[in-house]
Amino acid sequence: MCVTTQHYWRSSAVPFVELRSTYDSLQSYKPHFHAEFSFGAMISGATRANCKGRDHILSAGDLVLIAPHAVHSCNPIAGQPRSYHMLYVNEAWCLETVAGLRGRSMAGIRMNKNPALFAEYLDFVMALPCLRAYEANDRLRQLLAAAVEPEAPAVSLLHGEALAEQIKQALLESIATPVSLDELARKFECRKETLIRVFRRTFDITPHAFLNNVRVEQAKQRLKRGEDIADVAADLGFSDQSQLHRTFVNYTASTPGQYRRGPSKATINFRQ
Repeated sequence: MCVTTQHYWRSSAVPFVELRSTYDSLQSYKPHFHAEFSFGAMISGATRANCKGRDHILSAGDLVLIAPHAVHSCNPIAGQPRSYHMLYVNEAWCLETVAGLRGRSMAGIRMNKNPALFAEYLDFVMALPCLRAYEANDRLRQLLAAAVEPEAPAVSLLHGEALAEQIKQALLESIATPVSLDELARKFECRKETLIRVFRRTFDITPHAFLNNVRVEQAKQRLKRGEDIADVAADLGFSDQSQLHRTFVNYTASTPGQYRRGPSKATINFRQ
């Protein structure tokens, strides 16, 4: 079993951002997504990021920006460890604060190989625990603005994508007791296999994996508030606490208990 050394940092003073620092990790991840913009920096080693069937090789010194809800995986290359920082930035805050994102559609992964911007990112990460709210706001806004390249507006959904969106909304209506795929197939008058294929083609993830990912994202929010792990498992539709534990580790490389504890009282080591 891989043992991953990582730290989380978050503060009520800057609730729009969470920092995860991971060191010498060999952890592989299933395809997953985050509700936030994921803004990361590779500080050593390399990783293979896959999104929409395309591989992106990220090496030390690279920055990456991943759109909210973009299904992706970032895994080791040739069994070699890698280290990175990842900022998870609230989507609403980004759209309100970063002019380059307003009225635009950003899907998938964006890479940036600007050494000066990378150095500014590392400086921000190391200073973050000591920054005042307005300083963190300003510096993060500037970093994201520099990293974003405007993209053309999204095109209208095709029929299959519209169906996939309807399926997604039906699943989201009740995460704890979701409608079954058989029921959805009857509702949309298609075979269950067709339903799964259309959903996966649109969102790069199966309906089952999508539900698990949404549950993990909701569990993260509740665990950050210090809620009981067993209650979180029951409320989100996991069969028991053990199933929540397994799923949470698969998607985050942390146990629910580790995530709930968050930062230790000791000073976080932001090594490079």
